[in-house]
Amino acid sequence: METEQAIDKGPPWWKSMRYRIVLMGFFGMTNIFIQRSNLSMAIVCMVNHTAVDLTAHQQLSSLEGISKNQTRIISYEALRNANLSAESLNKTSILESDDAKTPYSTSSCNAPIQANAMNREDGEYNWSKDMQGLLLGALYWGYVPLQILGGYLMTRFGIRRTVGPCMFVMSILTLLTHAAALISPWVLFVLRILLGTTNAMGMPGMFFILTTWGPPEEKGRLLSIIFSGNFFSNVLIFPIAGLLCSYGFAGGWPSIFYVSGIANLIWCVFWYFIVFDSPLTHPSIHPKEKEYIIASLNLTAKSSAERVFYRPII
Repeated sequence: METEQAIDKGPPWWKSMRYRIVLMGFFGMTNIFIQRSNLSMAIVCMVNHTAVDLTAHQQLSSLEGISKNQTRIISYEALRNANLSAESLNKTSILESDDAKTPYSTSSCNAPIQANAMNREDGEYNWSKDMQGLLLGALYWGYVPLQILGGYLMTRFGIRRTVGPCMFVMSILTLLTHAAALISPWVLFVLRILLGTTNAMGMPGMFFILTTWGPPEEKGRLLSIIFSGNFFSNVLIFPIAGLLCSYGFAGGWPSIFYVSGIANLIWCVFWYFIVFDSPLTHPSIHPKEKEYIIASLNLTAKSSAERVFYRPII
C-alpha cells in the first residue's frame, strides 16, 4: 500500500499553489473581520462623548423634576465650535439659584461627567448611545439573512467569480463610510447593512477554497490557517486604529476606513491573479501538485463537483 511519504505532492509548501491560495484565504478572512470591526474602533473617536453624557444628564434632570433654570448645560454645538477643553467646561458648567443669578460650583452629580471629560478626546458627532448601538449592530442585519445565499452563490458560480466582486464592493462601501457619516447616521446605518451582505457572501468563499484545493489529509491544517485570519485581524486593527485616530490623515478617524478599504482593494487584485476555482483550470500550478490534488479529491471534468463549479452562466 502506498504510504504518504511515497506520494509526490509537488513543490514544497512555500512554493505550493494550494498554500498560496489558502494564504489568500487567510488575508481575505483578515480583511473581512477588519471591515466588520473598524467602526467599533473608529466610533470611539467619532462621537462627542461629553456632549452625549451632558444630554443624558439633562434628560435625567428633567425626569427628576428639576427646574430648567437650575442647570445650565453646554450644548453640543458650543462644545464643537468653541472647542472647549475639559478645564473650561468645568468652569462654565455652573448652577444658578432661583432667587438670584449667583453662580455656584458644579454639583456633585455633574462631577463624573467632568472627570470623564478630562480623560478623553471628544469627536464631532453627538450620537446617543442608542444610535451608536444601532450603527454597531447594523452590519449583522445584512449578514445573518444572507449567509445561505452566500453559500448558494459559491456552488453556483465558483469562488473566483463570487468572492472577488463581493470583496470589491466591500472595499467601496468601506471607503464611502466617511461620506456617509457626514451626511447622516441613518445613511451610515444603511451602508453598514449593505456591508454586512458582502460579509455574508464573502466569508463562505474563504472556506469553499478547501472543497477543490484541500486534500483530505491536509484539510485540518489548511482550515486552521484560513480561520486564524480572524484573530490576526484583531492583532492589526486595535493598535493601527488607535494610531490612526490620533495621527491619521483626513482628520484622524476617517483614515481608519480609507486604509482598510484600500488594503482590501489591493487584496482583490491579488485574488484574481492567484486564485482559481480548482487545480483543473489553474494556469500555473505545478503538474505534480495538480495530479496530487486531483487524485486525492477525485476531481474530473465529468465529476459532479466539477459540474457544480463550472456550470454555464445563463
